[in-house]
Amino acid sequence: MAGPAASANGSDLPFASLMMPAALLLMRGQLGFLARGTRLLLHGLAAFAGIAYAQSLAASVFVAQQFGYGPMETLQTMGAAMTLDLVLAHSNALEWLAAAVAIALSMAIGAGRRVPANRLTPRSAP
Repeated sequence: MAGPAASANGSDLPFASLMMPAALLLMRGQLGFLARGTRLLLHGLAAFAGIAYAQSLAASVFVAQQFGYGPMETLQTMGAAMTLDLVLAHSNALEWLAAAVAIALSMAIGAGRRVPANRLTPRSAP
């Protein structure tokens, strides 16, 4: 079982990124009215944003542990450039592969055939 130190250095992030398509399964019914290409793009962007956010939080926790600051304070102080550098420095091939698979699965969920929602009709007055 992975402890706090394992999650701070990102060893469980590949498996966490594979949970993103599962979360997007909940969204697929809400986007049934959109065109297939739009759904595909939105699902891919949502997966990418979720994985990037998780990676940046892991980087801020890693730095916060080194200096004893809070993770959110550290994330705000580090800025985007340093966060990106830390994510790239601590990423391995398994994390990149898991992220690519998660984004591809999310896009496949978004590309699936959707039946438009039933139209609601107003109730007739008694």
